[in-house]
Amino acid sequence: MPLSRLFAAILLCCSLVAAEPPADAGPAVEADLVYQRIGQRELRLDLCQATLGAAPRPVLVWVHGGGWRAGHRRDFREPMRNLAKLGFSGVAVEYRLSGEARHPAQIEDIAAALRWLAEEGPARGLDPGRTALVGASAGGHLVLLAGFHGQVPAGVQVRAIVNCAGPVNLPLGRSLPAGDDELRRGCGMDSQQLIAALVGSDDRAAAVYAEASPLTWVRKGVPPVLTLHGTADQLVPVAQAEALHAALRAAGASEQLIRGSGGHDVAGWPAPERDRAIMAMVGFLAQHLR
Repeated sequence: MPLSRLFAAILLCCSLVAAEPPADAGPAVEADLVYQRIGQRELRLDLCQATLGAAPRPVLVWVHGGGWRAGHRRDFREPMRNLAKLGFSGVAVEYRLSGEARHPAQIEDIAAALRWLAEEGPARGLDPGRTALVGASAGGHLVLLAGFHGQVPAGVQVRAIVNCAGPVNLPLGRSLPAGDDELRRGCGMDSQQLIAALVGSDDRAAAVYAEASPLTWVRKGVPPVLTLHGTADQLVPVAQAEALHAALRAAGASEQLIRGSGGHDVAGWPAPERDRAIMAMVGFLAQHLR
């Protein structure tokens, strides 16, 4: 999901939220910080400091999409800069893709990045006690799973999760036919094959499918969740988001589901719906990270 286009539109909202027009140049990004070593493998993150408000500032931890098989933390370079202008520092996290390591390696990597935040963040003017997780598509799945699964380390408080069209129930995770055609053209795998590569099994009755599903871990007390999901999404049908939010409501958890009439790419929604979703996200973050 090309969030850079979506969050470029947030600049249109900056004057409403920050009471001043955005500067042309974005805040600086400190790239390639090593947050974990696994043997010879170095996992890295990029940090963008907020330019609004006094330190320590709240932190958005960005987790990219790409079917768990592709994507890069640099996908969030512009979104991080845009949100930094609204007072949210950003950390974009690299994680091991499914071609390198299977589940649960991905959420273990996110947990390690959160440990880095707990240990290094205060000296950098970051407030780990005011952290939100933001992810799109496969990244949405991972931030929900990391936030629900109880792997948040001491010293970090995840106060909110923003899920943009992430799959939540892997046993039933399947794109619509047009979506599978798009995936095959883009990465040579359909949705079922991508999930199987993540969990290491094509048996949807295997316990790992439920274990790797955020829906399994819904309970009262999980962080507040905002989901943005298009009703015409061919890659992740909106029924996945609806099932998640029905379960959150039943558990008494704080939740908000915003549907648009467009597809997987929120930036492609009709302009009024897109703008409503953007403002809802900014308001949601401000509410829970204040």
